[in-house]
Amino acid sequence: GAVQEWVIAEADGTINELPQNGVFANESNIKTLIVGDSLMGIGNYSFNGCTNLESITLGNGLTEMGKYAFANCANMHSIGLDFTSRIQYISDYTFLNCRALTSFALPSSVTTIYDHAFEGCTRLGSEGLGGVLDLSGAQAGKNVTLSRIGYSVFKGCSELQSIILPESMSSSADSVNLNNFEG
Repeated sequence: GAVQEWVIAEADGTINELPQNGVFANESNIKTLIVGDSLMGIGNYSFNGCTNLESITLGNGLTEMGKYAFANCANMHSIGLDFTSRIQYISDYTFLNCRALTSFALPSSVTTIYDHAFEGCTRLGSEGLGGVLDLSGAQAGKNVTLSRIGYSVFKGCSELQSIILPESMSSSADSVNLNNFEG
């Protein structure tokens, strides 16, 4: 029969910190994921290692994506995330080693991209502007509120040649770290 209930939180209320405990981790049958507007969060490691996952569409109700949520989804080339989404940050390692990912449009509500979020996304920036990732939204006539980028966010993104940052990024040393662009 059909699955009627999914239990995502641990019985004692703790947060998952183990990759093997991601609710759909290493599931090879998922090719497309569509998350409705009523889901508010995607937990740590939820889809980690779903190597056949090619595209995701995330609903506007989403406010949080956990660490490693989509890490190691090597064939994921498309992320549908509406500009008006309520998500406030991109967690550590969220899209680590998503090697097929070619572009990412940052929603207006995102203020922080945490450490290693896109590390190893070797094709990031290869679509559209040819090696350029526009995090400002300016190319689309939009404005984002990004104010901080963590460490090694774009490490190993070998196709990426430049990034357009939004005006909301301050000129302080804390807002952009040069090690973000290694490799």
